[in-house]
Amino acid sequence: YYRIIIICLIAPIYKLNLTDPIWETKCQHTLPTAVRLLSASGKMNYLTEDKTHLVDHHPFIVLCPTMANVVSSFPLLRLPEKALTKTLQCMTAIDRFGISWCSRRTNQIIVDMKMKACSLRVDITRFILITCYFRDDNKIELSIIPESIPRHFVGLPIKVRVNEGNCDEEEEVRPVHWYLRADDVRTVIAHCLEVYHKSQLSFVSFLDRADMFPIDYLRQTFNGFNAVDHSILMDRAEDPQFAHQVVRLDIPAKKFNASAFIFENTESLHKVLIQNYDSISLQEPLIRNQRLIVDDLLMTNSAHIEIEDALISDKDLNRFIKHWIRGSNSRMKYILLTRRGDVGFNKDTIFKGIAHQEFEEGVVREVKVTCFLGFRTIIVPSGFNFTRNDHTEATIRIKNRRGRAALEFITLLDLGNRKSTYST
Repeated sequence: YYRIIIICLIAPIYKLNLTDPIWETKCQHTLPTAVRLLSASGKMNYLTEDKTHLVDHHPFIVLCPTMANVVSSFPLLRLPEKALTKTLQCMTAIDRFGISWCSRRTNQIIVDMKMKACSLRVDITRFILITCYFRDDNKIELSIIPESIPRHFVGLPIKVRVNEGNCDEEEEVRPVHWYLRADDVRTVIAHCLEVYHKSQLSFVSFLDRADMFPIDYLRQTFNGFNAVDHSILMDRAEDPQFAHQVVRLDIPAKKFNASAFIFENTESLHKVLIQNYDSISLQEPLIRNQRLIVDDLLMTNSAHIEIEDALISDKDLNRFIKHWIRGSNSRMKYILLTRRGDVGFNKDTIFKGIAHQEFEEGVVREVKVTCFLGFRTIIVPSGFNFTRNDHTEATIRIKNRRGRAALEFITLLDLGNRKSTYST
């Protein structure tokens, strides 16, 4: 029964002018012309003798010009409920996404299908890229170029390019894309969150060339949205003032990742460090002509901390460990500091005046820690153990290699009332 209905919806080959966008809309819920929504399945391009493209394609539906017609004349919506659901399930992700933009009713139909994206990412670079990732390695990408953003005219729609892809590089997939018009980027993000049942964005990343977009527009776009991972990874040669403004957007997130020179001053840095991030990853120097000191580490209220090109001195690390032993940074579980060049970490300076004991040979421990990818297990085959006043045990591992050095500070477990046997 369903097969017969689907066959009735299939149309023959159409001759199309591919110089025009496949799908253009003046706003989110209206369509100016009758256009066909093309499915990715069975799509092949041919050239006739006059160089006109032919698309061998079997579109499911013919979109209608007005929202009123979407309800009354939309062929797909005249199907019985079960047949409609089966038909939508047979479509590609990009087709279902397109249908969700036709009207409020079609949007609700797609929402009721309870489709879920495993990740929803927003990257701001020389264009804004919104990517929805699915478990079958497929993805939908929505891109907006700066020229589409109205800078002097409020209320003008923006043009959004929609295309699908496959995360599996070994599988060749013919690109399919079309265009839609939306009120603004915020509307597109909210629509993706609703359709794919996401309560927050998975990633928000500000990358090179992000300063092509007005900071006020970006502030308006992300106001009220939360993210799991917030990254500011801009080229240090770009305008530092824009990076400082991006920091002040204060996008709520669980994880924070930042490149060098993005902070304007110590106050700006500390405002970020005191946030209750699960993970924070930084690259020194965070402030131009200034390096981290022990006070900066003491301000950090994250469970997982990574600092690349760490410029903090070994004496400050010694002071930090002593503060930790007395009870500071109780939320911290893991620190990774790395240095480039031939300047390594000096064990004697770091542990001066601290009771500690070297790992026994042959003892290997595994510790599960929070990281930017969720959780990971760290193998601890060596190191120097010490305890804090509440009997929590920790270990520090030092690796000094040519051209690169690393120090790991790992909180292990609560030893209860066991007395420390470590010596200075």
